[in-house]
Amino acid sequence: MQLSFNLENIKYLKLKYKEGGRVKNIQLALKEKQENNFIAVIDADKVSYTETPQQIAIDFITTDGLYSTETTLKEVKKDDEYAYFVIGNPTSLDYQQNREYYRVISKNDCIYTVDKGGSVESYDTVTYDISAGGVSIIMEEIAISQEETSIVIFTPGRDIKSHLNFVRCEIFDKDKYKLSFEFTDLSDVDYEILHKLCLEQQLHDL
Repeated sequence: MQLSFNLENIKYLKLKYKEGGRVKNIQLALKEKQENNFIAVIDADKVSYTETPQQIAIDFITTDGLYSTETTLKEVKKDDEYAYFVIGNPTSLDYQQNREYYRVISKNDCIYTVDKGGSVESYDTVTYDISAGGVSIIMEEIAISQEETSIVIFTPGRDIKSHLNFVRCEIFDKDKYKLSFEFTDLSDVDYEILHKLCLEQQLHDL
């Protein structure tokens, strides 16, 4: 599929690249398109040293589906607030439908682990809803941190593991909260398992 950007249709970008020798997945906003590049932006504190140039995988999540490609991360610039990713315009895109974001109500046992300033605590709890992009869990306290958090979700046949980025907190019920997260380093195998689980659940609910 030929490359064509309509900025109004792009919700956000999902980037897979290497940072400090580790494969990292992040979500960015599209800031602007230039003749040979486009600029994507994220909070500066979510990015450390990034080697450039490097080959990256990138998804464009749009209102009509998900488009994937590979291109070059040319440069990363930072100021006090934001990190700006200078990305070379790819020559083609593969359309993958809106497959990533089936979000379904799904109660699964899980272990949520959070670093509270050097003190690591784990919580046995349950998921409320889940997709291949993230998860919501039910907690009796607001246990969040800017440090490392992770989750293990028990699904039939496999334990799904990922680190997390905090998204939001909502009051769920009396003395309970729904904490929502996005996955940051979900493996390809776990991604496919969650995608299949969510798709099957959605079809069952129709």
